[in-house]
Formats: sequence, structure tokens, C-alpha cells
Amino acid sequence: MDEIKVQMSPQMKKMRKGIEQIVLISFLYAYKNINMDILEKYYKFLSLPTTKKFNDSVIHSMKIVLTQSINKFIKS
Repeated sequence: MDEIKVQMSPQMKKMRKGIEQIVLISFLYAYKNINMDILEKYYKFLSLPTTKKFNDSVIHSMKIVLTQSINKFIKS
């Protein structure tokens, strides 16, 4: 397994960079018609500790459910 990780490492970095570019382009397109004042307010909202805590909780919960689903799929 370690051998595979070593071999995949350079490819993973390239794939990650490509995915990051796709996400950035998607965000630019999604937010292209939104007023900058509204985007700044949204950014400030996302920066609030309570918002970050909520988002972290949602992401953590999604990871748990996804892991459980994968494990259930593997066992079936």
C-alpha cells in the first residue's frame, strides 16, 4: 500500500490542482452576477465563529455518514 501511495503522490498533486481550478471557475461563474457588497457581507458571515462552527459540524457529519455508507457498501 505504501508503494502505491508513493507512486500516486505526484499524480494526486496534479489532480488536486486541476480540481481546485475547476472549483474556482465554478465559483466565479456562480457568483458572477452578485453585487460585491452582498458578497462582502456573505464573506463576513462565513467568517463568523458560529458560522464556521456550524459548517465544520455539517462537514464532520457528512464525513461520518459517507464513511458509514462506504463501509456498508463494502460489506454487502
